Amino acid sequence: MLNDGFTNIYKAPILMVWPSLAIALTCIALTLLANAMRDELERTVSVRRAVARS
Repeated sequence: MLNDGFTNIYKAPILMVWPSLAIALTCIALTLLANAMRDELERTVSVRRAVARS
């Protein structure tokens, strides 16, 4: 989709916006999901370590 938009960038620049926006939003969403998963796993591991020490 980006390649098709790139061939017509001077005629209709809006063709580049929507696919680029979709890719950017997907990257941001996956990054936020991965950060949330990491935080949850770190919390779980620290709780297990605290229980194991007791």
